[in-house]
Amino acid sequence: MSGYVFYHHIKSQIHSGYVFYHRHTSVLNHETLSSPCPQKMNRVVVISSVIKPVRIVCQSDTHSIHERGPLVPDGDVYVHAGDFTSTGTLQECQEFHDWVAKLPHKHKIVIAGNHDITMDTDYYLKRGSRRFHSRSHVPPEVCQSIFKNSTDLTYLQDSGTECYGIKFWGSPWQPEFYDWAFNYKRGEGYTKWNLIPSDIDVLITHGPPKGQGSVCLDGFDAGCEELADWCNTRCPKLHIFGHIHEGYGVTTDDHTTYVNASTCTRQYRPINPTIVIDVVSTNVVV
Repeated sequence: MSGYVFYHHIKSQIHSGYVFYHRHTSVLNHETLSSPCPQKMNRVVVISSVIKPVRIVCQSDTHSIHERGPLVPDGDVYVHAGDFTSTGTLQECQEFHDWVAKLPHKHKIVIAGNHDITMDTDYYLKRGSRRFHSRSHVPPEVCQSIFKNSTDLTYLQDSGTECYGIKFWGSPWQPEFYDWAFNYKRGEGYTKWNLIPSDIDVLITHGPPKGQGSVCLDGFDAGCEELADWCNTRCPKLHIFGHIHEGYGVTTDDHTTYVNASTCTRQYRPINPTIVIDVVSTNVVV
């Protein structure tokens, strides 16, 4: 994008089961976009009726109980940041896909998480099938094909897409966490994050960066240090993730708004309101 208006949250209200973030606005022009991490931004108020916000509706960690979850409001882009199943069975994958397919959003972006074990072929064939599906092994490519061949959603796995001039990148990885799928050894995160283009606007990962919605109930910070370093260097405007249920909510620093969109609580109750974020692309009329 040559420029866009990004809405940072300043307070939230709950409307009919979802959280909407009211914002002040920031315009980034050619000069600030060329900076690795722009610190000074022109503050403006958008009053034009021509430029409409691109509404991004964020969820994660629905764990196959999406039907019992909170309201999913209408919007332009629906994003799910992984753990859409309990253990990635064929039935779970198909049911989630069919549910997302019925959502009204024009664009729907989905990544996998550590519970979606059939989406990680290496893990599933080495350990996951024996550990979780000893009586019901499914060829992982069958589950993967549901998403990769879908015409109803875009599945990202270390890959990107563009909607309304906004560049998205999705990755399912996280540091080692109780021997589930898409794990890497702590300290080796750059093998995944170095794949991300430097010009993306919205980063979607399953795991959080260290220090942002990443602290477990026992006080352990399960976030990735290398991912935090990447965000501090590359400064994506919006970072959506989940994984650590008790980290649910929105935080921000000088350059990035971080959304832990976990729908389920630590007790796996799907009661956390859906999070809605607006972005205005000055290139595109929605």
